[in-house]
Amino acid sequence: QMIGRAGIEYTDDAGVVEMGFIVAGGYRRQGYAYEATSAIIDFARGMEDVDTVRARIRRDNEPSRKLCEKLGMKPGAELNDNLVEWTIRV
Repeated sequence: QMIGRAGIEYTDDAGVVEMGFIVAGGYRRQGYAYEATSAIIDFARGMEDVDTVRARIRRDNEPSRKLCEKLGMKPGAELNDNLVEWTIRV
């Protein structure tokens, strides 16, 4: 049974990949998102052409903001549609 998904994709910005993640409601707050996203960041550290991982998080999405903080990501630019860009250098 699939309980969520997580991954990265290249962006138009050189050296930057964007991370996305989602966990089904009944499986949240059990560490799955942290496990997946920390593995993604570790994977990105091994990519020769990548120096930054970013995630775009809704300003009102407190659980995802806290996850980004736990991962060591820093908030940056405020984007349209109530989004904040979080980044970590790898």
